[in-house]
Amino acid sequence: MINQLFNKLYGLSPSVTAAARGTLAIVAFLIGVLLQPHLQRINGSQPGDKAWGLSWILILILVAVTWGILQYWYRRTLASYKIQSQTHERAIADARERVTALSVEQLAQCDKVMEKERVTIDELRSVLICDLERISGLIKAAWEVVNSHHNISTAATERINFEMTLITASLRDSELTIASWCNRDNIRPKSLGLRAEGEKEIYRRTEAAKMITRRGMETLVIEDTSDPATDYEALYEGQKTRIRSSVLHPVLSPKGQHLGVLVLHCEREDFFRNEDCRYWHELFSVFAPSIALELERIRAFNKATSAWPNPPISEYEPY
Repeated sequence: MINQLFNKLYGLSPSVTAAARGTLAIVAFLIGVLLQPHLQRINGSQPGDKAWGLSWILILILVAVTWGILQYWYRRTLASYKIQSQTHERAIADARERVTALSVEQLAQCDKVMEKERVTIDELRSVLICDLERISGLIKAAWEVVNSHHNISTAATERINFEMTLITASLRDSELTIASWCNRDNIRPKSLGLRAEGEKEIYRRTEAAKMITRRGMETLVIEDTSDPATDYEALYEGQKTRIRSSVLHPVLSPKGQHLGVLVLHCEREDFFRNEDCRYWHELFSVFAPSIALELERIRAFNKATSAWPNPPISEYEPY
């Protein structure tokens, strides 16, 4: 509620802000005019005049102190909100630039292929049709945006370890899996290791699976995974210590089909807040369409090759 109020105040034009301040000044002047007769009674000759005047002076002082405190709180809070809002704006702008850069890089790769006299089927598929590396590039770019704009502490011990993952159906066994991930230490998620060891249904218990099952279309923020009200189920012992706060965003096809779920989490509780849900939705929405396109390309390629009588290349099984 407060965040929405400051969002409106921050978005006001300078003319509206100046008009509001002028109105408050007029109101303060009128209050002073109304109080003047009461304050003048301090010099009156009637019994109780001095006490009456002193009482109104005390009230006026209390009002002035209260007004000063409110003004200080308002300016500090608004300044803090402006910094946060500007950080969000820069992050979204950075995200768009990174997606554009990846598209330009892909065009450059296409040019290199076209300059060759002979092009292999693998090159054709990876450059012009589908490639998991492009998805990994998008996941890495999304992680870099979050890490660079929300990890501004200079103390190494205070830096947050964000992890970005893409959960989608595996092309090998149709069960959910992590197709791509990125974190500070470049370590494979432990749950993915457990899946490789035989727990193929491990991601059925995740919040991503719940989002797909209920056909959730909106960004979901989990402020604290340890809060019993969230019903967050750990996949292995100690996971809730590493994952304390999380954001989930659906990757949708044009028909609204869930192709996957982008998941961002960190080890600091309440880092992601419901009041910032709109911002995280806007940020993830920069990357989600490009990821959806790559996932659809891979599935379309597999569908096409399975229909060929003598396919020149086998189906694509990146994850």
